[in-house]
Amino acid sequence: MNNTGFTHGVLKTMLLDGLRLFKSFASGIALIVLPIFIPVELFDAFYTARYIGADPDLAQYLPPMILRFMAHAFYKGALIFYLASLLSGKAIDAKTAWALGIRYWPRLMLLSLLVWITLTAGFVVMIVPGIYLIGRLAFAEFELLLNQRDPLEAMKASWAGTGPYVWLILAGYLIISIGLYGPYYIPAALLNMTESDMGVTMHVINIVYSFLSVIYTLFAFRVYDLSREGARVQPPLPGPG
Repeated sequence: MNNTGFTHGVLKTMLLDGLRLFKSFASGIALIVLPIFIPVELFDAFYTARYIGADPDLAQYLPPMILRFMAHAFYKGALIFYLASLLSGKAIDAKTAWALGIRYWPRLMLLSLLVWITLTAGFVVMIVPGIYLIGRLAFAEFELLLNQRDPLEAMKASWAGTGPYVWLILAGYLIISIGLYGPYYIPAALLNMTESDMGVTMHVINIVYSFLSVIYTLFAFRVYDLSREGARVQPPLPGPG
């Protein structure tokens, strides 16, 4: 591995390990995240149909945006504790993951807010700084939950820990994004379809993509695990049995 932590072999290994985690433990992950994703999406569908007019302003979008933000912090906490339990060989169930998610939800929500403000500032300055910050803050949630850091300490620890791996993280995120969203956006663009054209189907697609988006977290967690092992690539992860 070079001094940037980036080789094609390492990138391939981390991506495959993330996908292997998703495939092997999809049912366990679904039990954790879908009971959160589905009600949030149903609320969004109801709220949009009932309250969003033909010419909406930002204030009308705030309730579903705030709900999604709060739900994001909850499910990410539960998911990260579940992933950590898998790698430790002592898998926890969804109920235990939710309990941990609730316990750390206020701190993780504060961290999410601070990260959002930082990324927004980066994108306001220029696109490139914003993208770079995404990579440098990729470990912040893991540091807060698994190392019991406060939000600012978690961000500082992530900045320090991602130094050798930032391009590996960003390359992985790019490949995942192309793999996930290419099959949706390319046909939609060719057919000149918008979200409003899809109606209820759009909300079903949102639920599916919300579930698939956990692959970003799985990949980032594998890179985080790699960083803790002194840049030594782990062997492929085992399945659930």
